[in-house]
Amino acid sequence: MIALVGFGALNLIAPSTALNSAAQPSSATQIGSSSATVKPSGTTNSLIGQWESTRQEPRGKLTYTFTPDGYFIVSQGSKGTKLKYQVNATTQPKQITLFAVDNSTPIIESVFEITLDGQLRIPLEKSRQTSFGANDPLFQRVSEIANIPNVKIEEVSQASAVAQVNRGKQSEARTYVGTMIRGQQAFFLENGRFTSDLNALQLGIKSITENYSYSTISSNEKKVVQSTGLSRTEDLKSYTGLVWTKTNGTETTTMSRLCESIQPTHETPSQPQISGDDVACPAGYVDLNH
Repeated sequence: MIALVGFGALNLIAPSTALNSAAQPSSATQIGSSSATVKPSGTTNSLIGQWESTRQEPRGKLTYTFTPDGYFIVSQGSKGTKLKYQVNATTQPKQITLFAVDNSTPIIESVFEITLDGQLRIPLEKSRQTSFGANDPLFQRVSEIANIPNVKIEEVSQASAVAQVNRGKQSEARTYVGTMIRGQQAFFLENGRFTSDLNALQLGIKSITENYSYSTISSNEKKVVQSTGLSRTEDLKSYTGLVWTKTNGTETTTMSRLCESIQPTHETPSQPQISGDDVACPAGYVDLNH
Protein backbone atom coordinates (compact mmCIF):
# COMPACT_ATOMS: atom_id res chain seq x y z
CA MET A 1 0.00 0.00 0.00
CA ILE A 2 2.21 2.79 1.17
CA ALA A 3 5.77 3.85 0.52
CA LEU A 4 4.97 6.56 3.03
CA VAL A 5 4.55 3.94 5.75
CA GLY A 6 7.48 1.87 4.58
CA PHE A 7 5.68 -0.85 2.63
CA GLY A 8 6.82 0.34 -0.77
CA ALA A 9 3.79 0.58 -3.03
CA LEU A 10 2.73 4.20 -3.06
CA ASN A 11 4.16 6.85 -5.40
CA LEU A 12 3.36 9.73 -3.15
CA ILE A 13 2.67 13.12 -4.74
CA ALA A 14 1.44 15.98 -2.60
CA PRO A 15 -2.20 16.95 -3.29
CA SER A 16 -2.88 20.58 -4.03
CA THR A 17 -6.18 20.95 -2.15
CA ALA A 18 -7.92 19.18 0.68
CA LEU A 19 -11.17 17.27 0.40
CA ASN A 20 -14.16 18.59 2.27
CA SER A 21 -14.40 16.81 5.58
CA ALA A 22 -17.17 15.98 7.99
CA ALA A 23 -15.08 16.86 11.03
CA GLN A 24 -11.54 17.75 11.94
CA PRO A 25 -9.76 14.66 13.32
CA SER A 26 -9.01 14.60 17.00
CA SER A 27 -5.64 15.95 18.05
CA ALA A 28 -5.42 13.36 20.84
CA THR A 29 -2.43 11.07 20.72
CA GLN A 30 -3.52 8.58 23.39
CA ILE A 31 -4.10 5.21 21.77
CA GLY A 32 -2.02 3.28 24.24
CA SER A 33 -4.72 0.82 25.25
CA SER A 34 -4.91 -2.43 23.33
CA SER A 35 -8.52 -1.92 22.26
CA ALA A 36 -11.37 0.54 22.11
CA THR A 37 -14.91 -0.44 23.05
CA VAL A 38 -16.76 1.80 20.60
CA LYS A 39 -18.45 -0.19 17.86
CA PRO A 40 -19.27 1.36 14.47
CA SER A 41 -22.58 3.16 14.07
CA GLY A 42 -23.69 5.30 11.18
CA THR A 43 -21.81 6.02 7.98
CA THR A 44 -18.86 7.91 9.44
CA ASN A 45 -18.13 5.24 12.03
CA SER A 46 -18.61 2.31 9.68
CA LEU A 47 -14.83 2.04 9.28
CA ILE A 48 -14.04 1.66 12.99
CA GLY A 49 -12.45 -1.67 13.76
CA GLN A 50 -9.83 -3.87 12.19
CA TRP A 51 -9.68 -4.88 8.54
CA GLU A 52 -7.45 -7.50 6.95
CA SER A 53 -6.43 -7.72 3.30
CA THR A 54 -7.94 -10.58 1.32
CA ARG A 55 -4.57 -11.00 -0.46
CA GLN A 56 -1.72 -12.94 1.07
CA GLU A 57 1.61 -11.07 0.93
CA PRO A 58 5.12 -12.45 1.55
CA ARG A 59 5.35 -10.57 4.87
CA GLY A 60 1.83 -11.48 5.92
CA LYS A 61 -1.52 -9.85 5.34
CA LEU A 62 -1.89 -6.10 5.43
CA THR A 63 -4.11 -4.84 8.25
CA TYR A 64 -5.89 -1.50 8.56
CA THR A 65 -7.16 -0.32 11.93
CA PHE A 66 -9.49 2.68 12.29
CA THR A 67 -9.87 4.01 15.83
CA PRO A 68 -12.81 6.03 17.19
CA ASP A 69 -10.53 8.97 18.00
CA GLY A 70 -9.54 9.51 14.38
CA TYR A 71 -6.38 7.46 13.92
CA PHE A 72 -5.54 5.09 11.09
CA ILE A 73 -2.95 2.38 11.65
CA VAL A 74 -1.60 0.23 8.84
CA SER A 75 0.44 -2.79 9.86
CA GLN A 76 2.15 -5.74 8.22
CA GLY A 77 4.53 -8.20 9.80
CA SER A 78 6.24 -6.60 12.81
CA LYS A 79 5.84 -2.96 11.71
CA GLY A 80 3.04 -0.46 11.62
CA THR A 81 2.45 3.19 10.91
CA LYS A 82 0.00 5.64 12.43
CA LEU A 83 -1.72 8.56 10.73
CA LYS A 84 -4.85 10.63 11.31
CA TYR A 85 -7.93 10.18 9.16
CA GLN A 86 -11.23 11.86 8.49
CA VAL A 87 -14.19 10.87 6.38
CA ASN A 88 -16.58 12.77 4.14
CA ALA A 89 -19.67 10.60 3.85
CA THR A 90 -21.74 13.19 1.96
CA THR A 91 -20.05 12.52 -1.38
CA GLN A 92 -20.46 9.69 -3.84
CA PRO A 93 -18.20 7.79 -3.61
CA LYS A 94 -17.37 8.51 0.02
CA GLN A 95 -14.04 10.19 0.63
CA ILE A 96 -11.26 9.59 3.13
CA THR A 97 -8.27 11.81 3.88
CA LEU A 98 -5.08 10.77 5.68
CA PHE A 99 -2.85 13.22 7.54
CA ALA A 100 0.46 13.19 9.36
CA VAL A 101 -0.12 13.01 13.10
CA ASP A 102 1.38 16.48 13.68
CA ASN A 103 -0.20 18.36 10.80
CA SER A 104 -3.56 18.96 9.12
CA THR A 105 -2.20 19.06 5.57
CA PRO A 106 -3.55 16.06 3.60
CA ILE A 107 -1.07 13.37 2.63
CA ILE A 108 -3.46 11.01 0.87
CA GLU A 109 -6.95 11.72 -0.45
CA SER A 110 -8.93 8.75 -1.65
CA VAL A 111 -12.34 7.08 -1.87
CA PHE A 112 -13.80 4.08 -0.11
CA GLU A 113 -16.89 1.92 0.03
CA ILE A 114 -18.19 -1.03 1.96
CA THR A 115 -19.47 -3.56 -0.57
CA LEU A 116 -22.75 -5.46 -0.35
CA ASP A 117 -20.93 -8.45 1.12
CA GLY A 118 -19.33 -6.27 3.83
CA GLN A 119 -15.83 -5.86 2.40
CA LEU A 120 -13.91 -2.59 2.42
CA ARG A 121 -12.66 -1.28 -0.91
CA ILE A 122 -10.11 1.48 -0.38
CA PRO A 123 -7.44 2.33 -2.98
CA LEU A 124 -4.42 4.04 -1.38
CA GLU A 125 -1.84 3.51 -4.13
CA LYS A 126 -1.83 7.18 -5.14
CA SER A 127 -1.89 10.41 -3.20
CA ARG A 128 -5.16 11.42 -4.82
CA GLN A 129 -7.76 8.93 -6.00
CA THR A 130 -11.27 10.00 -7.02
CA SER A 131 -12.68 6.71 -8.35
CA PHE A 132 -12.34 2.97 -8.01
CA GLY A 133 -10.33 0.63 -10.22
CA ALA A 134 -10.74 -3.00 -11.21
CA ASN A 135 -7.77 -4.11 -9.11
CA ASP A 136 -8.45 -2.14 -5.92
CA PRO A 137 -7.56 -4.13 -2.77
CA LEU A 138 -10.38 -5.54 -0.67
CA PHE A 139 -10.33 -5.91 3.11
CA GLN A 140 -12.45 -8.12 5.33
CA ARG A 141 -13.52 -6.89 8.75
CA VAL A 142 -11.93 -9.10 11.39
CA SER A 143 -13.07 -7.07 14.38
CA GLU A 144 -15.63 -4.35 15.09
CA ILE A 145 -13.38 -3.25 17.94
CA ALA A 146 -10.32 -1.14 17.12
CA ASN A 147 -7.70 -3.54 18.44
CA ILE A 148 -4.29 -1.86 18.20
CA PRO A 149 -1.86 -4.28 16.50
CA ASN A 150 0.89 -5.67 18.72
CA VAL A 151 3.65 -4.34 16.47
CA LYS A 152 6.17 -1.52 16.50
CA ILE A 153 4.17 1.52 15.38
CA GLU A 154 5.79 4.63 13.94
CA GLU A 155 3.95 7.93 13.74
CA VAL A 156 4.19 9.65 10.39
CA SER A 157 5.30 13.25 10.91
CA GLN A 158 4.79 16.03 8.42
CA ALA A 159 8.55 16.27 7.90
CA SER A 160 8.87 12.59 6.97
CA ALA A 161 5.80 12.85 4.77
CA VAL A 162 7.24 15.83 2.89
CA ALA A 163 10.52 13.96 2.43
CA GLN A 164 8.65 10.99 1.00
CA VAL A 165 6.60 13.25 -1.25
CA ASN A 166 9.80 14.80 -2.60
CA ARG A 167 11.34 11.39 -3.23
CA GLY A 168 8.28 10.46 -5.22
CA LYS A 169 8.55 13.60 -7.32
CA GLN A 170 12.27 13.09 -7.86
CA SER A 171 11.68 9.55 -9.12
CA GLU A 172 9.96 11.07 -12.17
CA ALA A 173 13.08 13.03 -13.05
CA ARG A 174 15.38 10.05 -12.54
CA THR A 175 13.19 7.94 -14.80
CA TYR A 176 12.84 10.61 -17.50
CA VAL A 177 16.53 11.49 -17.62
CA GLY A 178 17.39 7.79 -17.72
CA THR A 179 15.05 7.45 -20.69
CA MET A 180 16.73 10.42 -22.37
CA ILE A 181 20.11 8.74 -21.90
CA ARG A 182 18.91 5.58 -23.62
CA GLY A 183 17.27 7.68 -26.32
CA GLN A 184 20.53 9.46 -27.08
CA GLN A 185 22.38 6.14 -27.30
CA ALA A 186 19.79 4.78 -29.72
CA PHE A 187 19.89 8.01 -31.75
CA PHE A 188 23.68 7.82 -32.02
CA LEU A 189 23.53 4.19 -33.11
CA GLU A 190 21.17 5.10 -35.92
CA ASN A 191 22.57 8.48 -36.96
CA GLY A 192 26.22 8.48 -35.90
CA ARG A 193 25.73 11.60 -33.79
CA PHE A 194 23.85 12.97 -30.78
CA THR A 195 21.07 15.51 -30.91
CA SER A 196 20.18 18.59 -28.88
CA ASP A 197 16.53 18.30 -29.95
CA LEU A 198 14.48 16.45 -27.33
CA ASN A 199 11.66 15.87 -29.82
CA ALA A 200 14.06 14.15 -32.23
CA LEU A 201 14.50 11.37 -29.68
CA GLN A 202 10.79 10.54 -30.01
CA LEU A 203 10.47 9.52 -26.37
CA GLY A 204 7.04 11.00 -25.68
CA ILE A 205 8.49 13.03 -22.80
CA LYS A 206 7.01 16.46 -22.13
CA SER A 207 9.60 19.20 -21.89
CA ILE A 208 7.79 20.66 -18.86
CA THR A 209 5.90 18.82 -16.13
CA GLU A 210 4.52 20.07 -12.83
CA ASN A 211 7.85 19.69 -11.04
CA TYR A 212 10.58 19.49 -13.71
CA SER A 213 11.70 20.86 -17.06
CA TYR A 214 13.60 18.59 -19.45
CA SER A 215 16.07 19.49 -22.14
CA THR A 216 19.39 18.76 -23.75
CA ILE A 217 21.51 21.64 -22.53
CA SER A 218 24.78 21.10 -24.36
CA SER A 219 25.96 18.92 -27.19
CA ASN A 220 29.07 18.08 -29.13
CA GLU A 221 27.30 15.93 -31.69
CA LYS A 222 30.18 13.50 -32.17
CA LYS A 223 31.53 13.34 -28.63
CA VAL A 224 29.24 14.18 -25.70
CA VAL A 225 25.68 15.23 -24.95
CA GLN A 226 24.21 16.39 -21.65
CA SER A 227 20.52 16.20 -20.87
CA THR A 228 18.86 17.49 -17.76
CA GLY A 229 15.82 17.21 -15.56
CA LEU A 230 15.82 20.59 -13.83
CA SER A 231 13.70 21.10 -10.74
CA ARG A 232 11.15 23.88 -10.98
CA THR A 233 11.08 24.35 -7.19
CA GLU A 234 13.68 24.98 -4.52
CA ASP A 235 13.06 21.78 -2.54
CA LEU A 236 13.74 19.11 -5.18
CA LYS A 237 17.00 17.71 -6.48
CA SER A 238 17.90 18.03 -10.16
CA TYR A 239 19.32 15.40 -12.49
CA THR A 240 21.57 15.35 -15.51
CA GLY A 241 22.36 12.53 -17.91
CA LEU A 242 25.68 12.28 -19.76
CA VAL A 243 26.29 10.26 -22.89
CA TRP A 244 29.61 10.21 -24.69
CA THR A 245 31.54 8.13 -27.18
CA LYS A 246 34.58 5.99 -26.55
CA THR A 247 36.72 4.72 -29.42
CA ASN A 248 38.73 1.52 -29.29
CA GLY A 249 40.51 1.05 -32.60
CA THR A 250 37.79 1.16 -35.24
CA GLU A 251 34.97 0.52 -32.79
CA THR A 252 33.00 3.38 -31.24
CA THR A 253 30.73 2.74 -28.28
CA THR A 254 28.54 5.03 -26.21
CA MET A 255 29.02 5.43 -22.47
CA SER A 256 26.56 6.98 -20.03
CA ARG A 257 26.25 8.39 -16.54
CA LEU A 258 23.24 9.52 -14.51
CA CYS A 259 23.97 12.28 -11.98
CA GLU A 260 21.93 13.69 -9.09
CA SER A 261 22.46 17.06 -7.45
CA ILE A 262 23.84 16.75 -3.93
CA GLN A 263 21.39 19.34 -2.64
CA PRO A 264 17.99 20.46 -3.90
CA THR A 265 18.50 23.01 -6.68
CA HIS A 266 16.76 24.59 -9.61
CA GLU A 267 19.95 26.07 -11.04
CA THR A 268 21.18 24.79 -14.42
CA PRO A 269 24.07 22.36 -13.86
CA SER A 270 27.51 23.22 -15.18
CA GLN A 271 29.02 21.26 -18.04
CA PRO A 272 30.43 17.81 -17.28
CA GLN A 273 34.08 17.30 -16.42
CA ILE A 274 35.86 15.67 -19.38
CA SER A 275 39.13 13.79 -18.87
CA GLY A 276 40.37 11.78 -21.83
CA ASP A 277 37.76 9.13 -22.63
CA ASP A 278 35.91 9.67 -19.37
CA VAL A 279 33.18 12.16 -18.54
CA ALA A 280 32.37 12.91 -14.90
CA CYS A 281 29.35 14.52 -13.26
CA PRO A 282 29.24 18.32 -13.06
CA ALA A 283 30.32 20.02 -9.86
CA GLY A 284 27.68 19.63 -7.15
CA TYR A 285 26.39 16.34 -8.59
CA VAL A 286 27.01 12.70 -7.65
CA ASP A 287 27.13 9.66 -9.89
CA LEU A 288 24.09 7.41 -9.42
CA ASN A 289 25.68 4.64 -11.48
CA HIS A 290 27.98 3.83 -8.58
